Amino acid sequence: MTTIGGIDLSFPLSRAAFRPLTLLDAALDFWPQCQYQGAEDEDARPVRDLLEHEAQLAAAEFFLYRDLDSVNAWDRDGSTPANDNTMIHILVRDHPHDAQAVQLTVVVDAVTAEIVALIDALVVAATDAAPASAVNGRAPRTDIDAQLRELGCALDRHQFYDLLNTTRKAFFPGWTVDELACHPHEAQEFCEIVRKRIGAPVPDHIVMRGLFNSRKSGRQSA
Repeated sequence: MTTIGGIDLSFPLSRAAFRPLTLLDAALDFWPQCQYQGAEDEDARPVRDLLEHEAQLAAAEFFLYRDLDSVNAWDRDGSTPANDNTMIHILVRDHPHDAQAVQLTVVVDAVTAEIVALIDALVVAATDAAPASAVNGRAPRTDIDAQLRELGCALDRHQFYDLLNTTRKAFFPGWTVDELACHPHEAQEFCEIVRKRIGAPVPDHIVMRGLFNSRKSGRQSA
């Protein structure tokens, strides 16, 4: 099996609320033909079949592929530009510093708008305290204002978006959001600057999702 040597994104999640199978359910919203392969498995299998027949997710390390063609391409060619972000590597481990938490790590080839949205959905779904409240099988839409409040940030979403873009222009002039996202070290530096500016521990994925969402909301200019 070929693994990817990409970007590691880690998230601490409540052990009590963590629901592993909902990771797969959330992935289906983005990749309807998603394929699952445990780290020790020889073959991949459709996520839909796994959800239908398995009561729990036993593997703590696995791969999710966009579709069967992606499985075959990775098996045949390994990591290539054509295969970028058609597979993600997921690891669930004990949190190194908090016995009440697990650490979810997602390894991706590059941070793009699609990947940010996918990871955000995985994190939200994995800790959804009431998965039955999902509509049409989908996880509830993320409430960015509520997330910011829970993290101790005094800004609402629009103020948050404006701060993100002001910071991007000040520290990375001339770079688009996509260019910043494709440079992981600079993107992490940007996220740290944002945290210092707002005085709240907003995770990287919320910062980057905010940048992409600000573009959709029309609050972003070049």
